[in-house]
Amino acid sequence: MDRVPLCFIEEVLLLLEIQKPLFSCDTLQYPSTWGRVSASKGVREQAVLDVYFESNKEPFFEVFSSGPVPLEDLDQYVLRRIAIREESGVLTEDRHPLNKENFQLWRRHLRKGHPCTLALLANFSGVSLVEQLCLAPSRVTNFYFSRHLPLPTKLLTQSIHRGTLRWLICSSVHVTKEIFPVLLRFVASEPFEKFKLTCSTGPVSSRVVLEGAIDAFLSRPRRKQLSFVISERYRDFCGRLTGEDLREKVEVEFRCTRTLLHVCPSESNCCLNKHK
Repeated sequence: MDRVPLCFIEEVLLLLEIQKPLFSCDTLQYPSTWGRVSASKGVREQAVLDVYFESNKEPFFEVFSSGPVPLEDLDQYVLRRIAIREESGVLTEDRHPLNKENFQLWRRHLRKGHPCTLALLANFSGVSLVEQLCLAPSRVTNFYFSRHLPLPTKLLTQSIHRGTLRWLICSSVHVTKEIFPVLLRFVASEPFEKFKLTCSTGPVSSRVVLEGAIDAFLSRPRRKQLSFVISERYRDFCGRLTGEDLREKVEVEFRCTRTLLHVCPSESNCCLNKHK
């Protein structure tokens, strides 16, 4: 295992670090070459970025690790999550304006390729610097969307095209004819690991969304075993997932739940029981 490219070792070490609980003080130990590479890189703390905005006001942000992070020290941290929120109403001395100067600072930092999560908890359409900030990360692996927000087609398409997106978690989604094929491209993609859609509204019906997602999932071989939780009302449309040829790769459970579809790796136990 020591005879692998340095860039591969660095990438694996980074992925192992971000699997730790956020702000964990535990230090991972590695043998031989891996340990030397880890020591040479140093252990960088993880940080989160919260962006707030209110209509007709300049957006601002706060960046935290175990405490507030000075902007001049950003290079000492790996950004784990970006969250876009509505104005909290709380004024602190640790807030910074999201102006052009600070945006350039973040754009340089977010181009370094560290995996991060993007959580969109407020509608920022038309807020230019916030829109640009969300497009800045070169490697978004997880997307979280709050209910009743429009899915940002450009953001999703960018991450799917780059092959970085693994998780997509969203609540009530207005599925349009424009966003529907984007969702299917994600489910059909090789990095796909997790997809949760609580409910679907809009011109594309829930049944069409579910059947399209199943078609997309079955369009390529899967290396990992995945678990499906599907609303009981759609059992009759899911026979293709329960065949003998898929039994080793797919677990299916139908529940009386408002969640339309939840797919995740089997080892994460999003399904409690195997489909019989």
